[in-house]
Amino acid sequence: MEHARSRIAGLVDTSPVVRSPQLSRHLGCDVWLKLENLQPPGSFKVRGAASKLLALSARQRARGVIASSAGNHGAAVAYVARHIGIPATICVPETVDPVKLRAIREYGAEAIVHGARPLMTLSRFPETSKERMDSAMCTRSTIRRSSRGVTGQVSCPN
Repeated sequence: MEHARSRIAGLVDTSPVVRSPQLSRHLGCDVWLKLENLQPPGSFKVRGAASKLLALSARQRARGVIASSAGNHGAAVAYVARHIGIPATICVPETVDPVKLRAIREYGAEAIVHGARPLMTLSRFPETSKERMDSAMCTRSTIRRSSRGVTGQVSCPN
């Protein structure tokens, strides 16, 4: 964990922790909130994105990354990719929050909007980027099956 912490230090801020008086009263115990929403792209997802992208080989970095996300993970990947000079393509579903889509694009990533869910976006990757996707080495993480289908995030060093 210390290695990952030192690797991402330049891209991730220390998140403040504050006590929530209202939740503490309601639950009858001290409740502390870690304000990860104050990270540069707006969520804790920047930690995992930074750790993963900074661990890529020079060859993988040169090829770029492809990620599938409904918003926070995509914004984090786009943010980190921009700061370390990696081309990024973020596949988002048609239901993506417009604020997240704007952030992805403002961070300089190509955003491809397609499909109803993030993982469907990858499976129906537009033909213009199909070759890139076919050669991608995908690392799947945080993928869960639930009554709503498959959810999670996928990052693909191109």
